[in-house]
Amino acid sequence: ALDDFGTGYSSFAYLKTLPVDILKIDGSFVRDLLECDLSNTIVSSVVKMAQDIGATTVAEHVENALVRARLKELGVHYAQGFAVHRPEALQNVLENLDGQPGNTGDEYESVDLRSDTIEGLLSYTIG
Repeated sequence: ALDDFGTGYSSFAYLKTLPVDILKIDGSFVRDLLECDLSNTIVSSVVKMAQDIGATTVAEHVENALVRARLKELGVHYAQGFAVHRPEALQNVLENLDGQPGNTGDEYESVDLRSDTIEGLLSYTIG
């Protein structure tokens, strides 16, 4: 996985030299996706590059349902952020893995953490 894609040391040159199968779209492009045309263009471009190399895309800092819906329209595969699930105590997560609901104390969408893969625990499908 290439984290924070498009910023800092995570450059486009890595796509040519490393066997990348996941591109994590940096949150700086996701946060203002609905307000900034350039961020929208950058996310669209990353999705297209990922398609061209057969990689999966993950968007960081997905903080509301509107951004999550736009990312789905753009073809992003997975999301990380408050729109998916709020941080909670490890004990609550472990209880949820056993099929018992944790007590997060918030009113955000419930996410089934039971998964056979580590990807299922780290990111959740946008669809």
